[in-house]
Amino acid sequence: IGDDIQTYAAIQYLPKIDYVIEREKMSVFQSKYNEIVSVIMNGWFIHNPKAFPPSPVINPLIISTHFTNYLRKDELPRYLDDGPTGGLKYLKDHEPIGLRDNLISSLLTKAGIKNFQSGCLTTTIQKFKEVDKKNIITAVDIDDESFEHLNKISNCTIERESHTLNAKENAKLSFDTRMKNVERLLKKYQESKLVITSRLHCLLPCLALNTQVI
Repeated sequence: IGDDIQTYAAIQYLPKIDYVIEREKMSVFQSKYNEIVSVIMNGWFIHNPKAFPPSPVINPLIISTHFTNYLRKDELPRYLDDGPTGGLKYLKDHEPIGLRDNLISSLLTKAGIKNFQSGCLTTTIQKFKEVDKKNIITAVDIDDESFEHLNKISNCTIERESHTLNAKENAKLSFDTRMKNVERLLKKYQESKLVITSRLHCLLPCLALNTQVI
């Protein structure tokens, strides 16, 4: 659900939503009237290398991004290999590129692509006005041993949550339902006295929601 949380963070900056574009299908996206569609293109890229570069009808704001290099240590991923239609040319056309990590920043700089450290959009999620703190510790995707230990040493109520989803089943849900699922989690994090997690996109929203987090 971390991907949906990143989408939720981007929505707050959009006046309206005309299309929902799946990250792994960006290259084949086609707008209804072939119109240009402006997209906040934040996130982790990418499982499907053929999805990059994105469709020419996408006008991207590339921010809060990480380009995974998988096992290519200290190298840019192959989908960013240079060429007349390659990923580097695409990034050059849309620079500067907002990034989340130093490694990719140094590699893009070496490749001549202007970039900057934008951090992650999930750190800009706004607090909910109607949610108050409770004497609850929320444990998100921590192992059983840690959870049992936590129950022994704490006087708080310990509740478990998970960011793990069945991707195919989640994709069948309506966009509104997916965003409501995100909102439920975020409200849970905001009301928690403390959140303990192994998930980056739990930790970062907790910082935005002013919740203590480990």
